[in-house]
Amino acid sequence: MIGEVGGGNTMKSLKIILLASVCIQFGIAQEIGTKISTNGETILSKNFGKTKVVAKFLTSIIEIKPLKNENDKRHFVQCTYSRIPCSLTENISVEIDGKLVIVPINAYSDLGDINEAHWSINKGNLMLIITGGDASESFIAKLIFNKRRLTERRLYSGEDQYRPLEISYYYQVVFE
Repeated sequence: MIGEVGGGNTMKSLKIILLASVCIQFGIAQEIGTKISTNGETILSKNFGKTKVVAKFLTSIIEIKPLKNENDKRHFVQCTYSRIPCSLTENISVEIDGKLVIVPINAYSDLGDINEAHWSINKGNLMLIITGGDASESFIAKLIFNKRRLTERRLYSGEDQYRPLEISYYYQVVFE
């Protein structure tokens, strides 16, 4: 009989496949990111068809004291105080098909204590997705590029990845 030989495992396999397809359909499954060094350079690259993207993260460590209460002054705005010592983001540079793309400092200057990053693609736009911090101080930053430049940055709480806290648009200014 069909139900007797491996029936339990078959049902379990079907449930796992169904759950996985639902996660993929609704975008719940997340790509595993590359761990970003807390001090030094990390290079992250990926190919999307013929397009090659590379992001270079430069970080450094700074000593901070734990906050004892809400009135303690934060000396470094970039530090989330989820990690001691704090890891500052000094630079993020991006290359698309071997060409350096300008990433303004305000696109990453407030992203401290970065944990992971990965490349993704959505509707033809390249996205560098960066996560950092911990618990209530966690964040997700999505830097969105076309093939020539940074066009948008979306910042989310790590606890709600569907409603951005902040959206910044970047425009190319041409002087004639």
